[in-house]
Amino acid sequence: MLGWPVLAAALPLGFLAGCDEPGAPMEEPESPIEKLIVIAGTDDGRILQVDAASGVVRGVGLGLPPAGCGATADVSRREVYVARGSHGAPFSLYRIDGDAGRVLYERPSAELAVAAGLEDIAPSPAFCPMTLADGRLYMVLDGTRGAYAIAAIDAQSLEFITLLAPPPYDPYAMEVTGPLPYAPMGALLVQGFAVDPDGRPIRGSLRVVGYDLGTGAALPQLDLRFDAPYGATPLALDPDAPYAYINAYPSLLLLDLEKPDMVSAGATPAAGPLALARGLVYHAGVGLSVERPGPGKVYVYDRAGALTDSIDIWPADEMWPPFVNELTPDAAGERLYIHAGTGEGGLYYDLQRARVLVVDLDQRTLVGEIPLEVWPAGSMLVLF
Repeated sequence: MLGWPVLAAALPLGFLAGCDEPGAPMEEPESPIEKLIVIAGTDDGRILQVDAASGVVRGVGLGLPPAGCGATADVSRREVYVARGSHGAPFSLYRIDGDAGRVLYERPSAELAVAAGLEDIAPSPAFCPMTLADGRLYMVLDGTRGAYAIAAIDAQSLEFITLLAPPPYDPYAMEVTGPLPYAPMGALLVQGFAVDPDGRPIRGSLRVVGYDLGTGAALPQLDLRFDAPYGATPLALDPDAPYAYINAYPSLLLLDLEKPDMVSAGATPAAGPLALARGLVYHAGVGLSVERPGPGKVYVYDRAGALTDSIDIWPADEMWPPFVNELTPDAAGERLYIHAGTGEGGLYYDLQRARVLVVDLDQRTLVGEIPLEVWPAGSMLVLF
């Protein structure tokens, strides 16, 4: 499959640069990359440092295990946190310097289990969501006997601090809010599948539970359940207002976190992940099957959840739309970065190697593509 053409009129020629070959000698960067994107964890043990300004991609060999289940970043410190493990073997939690491309700390999951008083932790969990707040890393630990625990971990030393109340469901995403009337220090929102009395996930269900960051206790005001016949994307928070959004196709759910019993639902034309920038919600459409491929668009909603516009990210000379994994705006809300591509098996689409698509949010147009020359692996973390 041919790669997408770079829109040279909008971007410098450096966008034609691709990854260094795996195993090739790496030159030390002369200075930190100002507009740095990190692809945390590839199947060959590297991270990728992407210069969003020039399009140059640098592979840094860290020897990370091939299987990953969660990642987050401290943008102010330009550090990345990622959980990686070998298939069928215990995983480790890594703290990585994004600029230097080196591991600062590694904490094996077995050490976390002992410190937390857990009997065991699943070797390669499907999901281990994590997020940062006030010097703590919050992470879901997956017990091999079906029990989950939410651990608070020191963000610098990666030492275990405490456990929050165990989630009463099968969790796969989490976010941290600002102060709320019933949680002055903010709340940790944990999203997952509702379960039946035997602990088995209920198909087409969704549950969101909140925890008080000050006390660690579950918040009775935040225990919400929804129908999600086609699953649901991880919730996205508005950084400037107390709202959270979830794409539970065919519904876009809007949660007013100050009044959590007030939930509104609007229509959404496709499944796919969400991101927020400057008071607008951006939604990258993803298909449900080979018969129902994605629309090749990013939809734009206002803060009330009303669909107002769409952005075409599918060039006319491509047979298939991009398979979108995640999207993140920069801190200024000027550009949207979209991590796209299929796995090596192709999933629902023709095979697509990983790439970062770049959308100018003022012009509302696709302005470029950064080829990564790998199959999608790990997570995209925008550090500016």
